[in-house]
Amino acid sequence: MNIDPKRAMLAALAVAALSGCTFDPQTGRIVPVQPELGEASKQTFAAQVVDPDPHYPAPATVSGDQTARAVEAYREGKVKEPKAPTPTSGLSGSGGSGSGSGGSGGTR
Repeated sequence: MNIDPKRAMLAALAVAALSGCTFDPQTGRIVPVQPELGEASKQTFAAQVVDPDPHYPAPATVSGDQTARAVEAYREGKVKEPKAPTPTSGLSGSGGSGSGSGGSGGTR
C-alpha cells in the first residue's frame, strides 16, 4: 500500500487547521471554538472557593505537647466517639406548619 506524501501532508494540514473549529449546523459553516465555553465549570469552581487568600487576626499557634498527647490518646483508644448527627441537629428557629387556606374555588 503506497501513501502519497503530498496527500498525507495535505490531510495533516487540514486536520491541524480544523482542530480549533467547530461546525455550526444552523449556518452550515465552520466557526472557531467560542472562548466562553466551559464558563459553567469555572463558575462552579469559583463558587466552591470560600476565600482563596484568608487573613487571620493572629498567627496560628500549635502546641507540640498537646498534639503529642492527642496522638497518644488516639493510639491507645482513649478518644471519645463523636455523637452521630441527627437530621435536625444544628437547626435553629421554627419552621411554619403550612396551614393556610386554599380558598373556596368560587365562581367566575
